[in-house]
Amino acid sequence: MIGRGQFGLDEAARLAMLARWRRCSAPIDTVTPARLTCSDRDDQKFLDAAFSAGADLLLTRDKALLGLARRAEAAACASASPMRR
Repeated sequence: MIGRGQFGLDEAARLAMLARWRRCSAPIDTVTPARLTCSDRDDQKFLDAAFSAGADLLLTRDKALLGLARRAEAAACASASPMRR
């Protein structure tokens, strides 16, 4: 994802960002289906991962995931759009 042109990162910047992300993250041992279903099947994996990890917040700009915000918050995982610069 960070390789997309819209981010404007060269290879060195992408590698540095990936290394930083790895230092700040932990693998999810087991991913299980979330209690909610996303209307976009391609995005369901993000919802499943967030619920499996016990995430408090899922940052996204995806409309299908944002459409679940109220229900996700009620199920203990809020989704929100990141602020733009």
